[in-house]
Amino acid sequence: MNNSFVLSAVMSIVLCVYMMNFYDVIIEYGEAEFTSGRLIGLGRFFLSLIQLSMSCVYAYYWFKLRIW
Repeated sequence: MNNSFVLSAVMSIVLCVYMMNFYDVIIEYGEAEFTSGRLIGLGRFFLSLIQLSMSCVYAYYWFKLRIW
């Protein structure tokens, strides 16, 4: 359970760094728009899927072991 939590947290940091390096951010009137090419967008999509799967594993164990 701790492994999935740690991996999910690490993937959040990796996603933030990835988006800072490879995305163009356009801010107008208080709204931000992220633009990128197709390959960079696919990279973000797969990193997000990995993060989501680890978050789901953590939530599964959280409910199964009744940690709340």
